[in-house]
Amino acid sequence: MTSMMIDDPNVNDELPNSSKVVKFSNLCNLLERISKSQGAIAKQKLMTKFISDWRKTHKEVHANDLPTSTTTTTTTTTTTTEGQTTTSGSLSGTSPTIMQDSFYPILRLLLPQSDRERIAYGLKESKLGKHLVEVLSISKDSDDGKKLLNFRVQKNTRTQKGSDFAEVAYYVLKNRCNEDVTMSIWEINKILDEIAVENGKGKEGQKVCWFVSWKIVHKLKLEKSK
Repeated sequence: MTSMMIDDPNVNDELPNSSKVVKFSNLCNLLERISKSQGAIAKQKLMTKFISDWRKTHKEVHANDLPTSTTTTTTTTTTTTEGQTTTSGSLSGTSPTIMQDSFYPILRLLLPQSDRERIAYGLKESKLGKHLVEVLSISKDSDDGKKLLNFRVQKNTRTQKGSDFAEVAYYVLKNRCNEDVTMSIWEINKILDEIAVENGKGKEGQKVCWFVSWKIVHKLKLEKSK
């Protein structure tokens, strides 16, 4: 399967990147806590703490990076009352990997509607429910199959565990998935890029198989957190 390479340098398998260290589950937990918090200040504190932790991780990831050979000269000129002029300069270099590592991969997941780099997934609720039933061999006549295929009915009835598609699918599929594997922010973005590319090719079955093989629960948590 061909990877979708965008202009953002974060999508580079070879370079160290903080998004490869930060777990997607950490972001899900953050959004869950924010949704349950009362008041803008409390929500802001949670987000601020998350960003602060990310900065620490970023610093640790690049602790041993070597600075680039390209330097920047900063010159300051000062004129004294006696008319004498003094000049001071400094040289600074930044690691190439630091320059290519940013908070952008997390922003793509926090603000998917603002992401212009990734094309549409082509997986609306009804189509995704149909594909999941087929790929996971869930009987259409079973309770779980009906929940996925008749999402609109589930939504209208407002059952305790089924107020939206992501919630319905989460409770149907969570026991069918291996929850021991925790994926990183970088891995989630890569998978979503792959799904978008396959959608552009019109290969729905292939993209869903790829989707399921990389742990459906993680994607459902992503939808639930939007």
